[in-house]
Amino acid sequence: MAKALGFVMDAAGIFLPLGFEIADAIPDNRATTMVQIMTGDGNDTHPLHDAGGAVPHVAIWNQDGERLGQVNPGNEAKIDQNNDPIHGRIEVKHNQNGGGYDDPGYILLSQHEHDAICIASVQVSNGAISSTFYGDTGYACGQSWFYSSREFGTDYVKPKCVWLDGDHTNGINAKAISWHINDMIPANDKIEMFNSNPNYLCGSTPRFSFWGDLLPDSLIPFFKPKLEYNTDSVSGGQGADKDPDRALDKRTYDKSVQMYQGGSAKREPERTASRPDVRRRNLKRRGHNHDPSHLVVSEKRDHSARELCEHPNSYGYDFVSTLEGGYCDMETKRYYPLCDPDLNVHHTCFDVERRSLVGAGGINARGEASTVGVSVKRYETHTHWK
Repeated sequence: MAKALGFVMDAAGIFLPLGFEIADAIPDNRATTMVQIMTGDGNDTHPLHDAGGAVPHVAIWNQDGERLGQVNPGNEAKIDQNNDPIHGRIEVKHNQNGGGYDDPGYILLSQHEHDAICIASVQVSNGAISSTFYGDTGYACGQSWFYSSREFGTDYVKPKCVWLDGDHTNGINAKAISWHINDMIPANDKIEMFNSNPNYLCGSTPRFSFWGDLLPDSLIPFFKPKLEYNTDSVSGGQGADKDPDRALDKRTYDKSVQMYQGGSAKREPERTASRPDVRRRNLKRRGHNHDPSHLVVSEKRDHSARELCEHPNSYGYDFVSTLEGGYCDMETKRYYPLCDPDLNVHHTCFDVERRSLVGAGGINARGEASTVGVSVKRYETHTHWK
């Protein structure tokens, strides 16, 4: 049975441990930390459109806040939206501490390129310390998110993916994320602590935070002095905090800084993008919609078109939930029921077969949908999650 390295959220909003690990991404050399990024789409047949992106910059610190190493992947390095583990694996050599053995304590991912990526999981390991961040944590703490078809473990759990983008296209609220690596380990008592008060996770900036403009060479907050933990009642390892309130923020952190607290909060000058990139951003992304020409149809039990429309931090693609019987127009955040083929249309609904909105007038003799007062959609591609 795979070891549980992280925790995810169930439909009721409760964190649960997830038994899953990528064994090939756990190194033997403790002078190296392996970072394994998995994007939010595991569909090889009909992948999402443009949900992969540039590989983020990575920085690792030890428990004392001393930087161990960094990786600048370069602007040509990409991760596909349905990447296999090999293409999302980053080796961070501990070359900023003399190359000695040390355990990773904190990590920063900073998306410096203007190419958004939706991340479902990040496994971090040097062989001695291993843990996994899942997108559900970012979702719970207010980061921009979308549903994922990436399945983990024997129960085929599908955590949400969270967006990182260097230029905040269409309001994506995170350029970077950082977290305390030990606190993603799913000890029973630690998860109970997070479930009892989500602020112990989301209200503790050194434990987890997303950042609007934090650059790759920046500094993140650390726990000083280091946190103390009780022994976990189930695993016998590191459990809940001895003093949970000590981890809560005692100050207001500026999440818009570029380098460090007290430094500049002004955004860097936007780089000149290539002509194709400018065209793609200007013509395709609108509202909360990453690509209005792409539709996602999901048969997954835990995917809700209504939640997408109603959630303030959702960002992605127009979405159909066949089990829920609903469609979300992500450009306008408007929700519509699916059309019932056995009933006459007396309201605007979404016809899944035609992939179009249908108004009260139904379909005319030319096969055109009557959609007075609603946006007209022309989907060029689609993804079907079964």
